[in-house]
Amino acid sequence: GKAEKRLHARGRFSLVAVALQSDHPEAVRTAAGAAKGGVPVYLGTAETLRAYGAVPDRLPLHVLIDDDGRIGVIAQGNDPETVARLARQAELWLDALEPFGGTHFAELHRPGSLRFPGL
Repeated sequence: GKAEKRLHARGRFSLVAVALQSDHPEAVRTAAGAAKGGVPVYLGTAETLRAYGAVPDRLPLHVLIDDDGRIGVIAQGNDPETVARLARQAELWLDALEPFGGTHFAELHRPGSLRFPGL
């Protein structure tokens, strides 16, 4: 949706999916191939559900993991409020990592000479 597109535009955001039908890998491959966006899909197990406290009738399970591998948020369901809350949290993390977004600053070294770090 809109939140996913906005987060992907940030550059440091990645989305992956975990399919819990690990006993039917071909069905998962077919569904993943038909999905838009090319999101990587991993096969999960019943242990995956238990490890994250997921309830099968409240899927999908959302887990926000920071770039150090720490879990920051776990939420279940696909209602608009849950997705919006997760998107806000992800945007806050991204803002902290890159407070100026894609803005580049020039450095002045000598009169008439500009250098653009990272470009």
